[in-house]
Amino acid sequence: MQLKDYEFKTEFVGRLFREGKAEGKAEGKAEALLTVLGARGIEVSEEVRRRIEDATEPDLLDVWLGRAVGAERAEDVFGGQGRA
Repeated sequence: MQLKDYEFKTEFVGRLFREGKAEGKAEGKAEALLTVLGARGIEVSEEVRRRIEDATEPDLLDVWLGRAVGAERAEDVFGGQGRA
């Protein structure tokens, strides 16, 4: 049996597991985004790095990662969304 298939005895423990899994997924996507920018030779300011590392929504990080492929500057990954 895989851990993802395990039925937790309490909702509290199950919620902690799901939150931890989502947090780990977001961290991995943030690392991938920074790796793509670095591999493309794009300088990443501390403000941009902090914003990427603080992001917690995997879907948003996927959007940013897609934009990183064609970005000219690190700020372009945010797509003119202000602080989004």
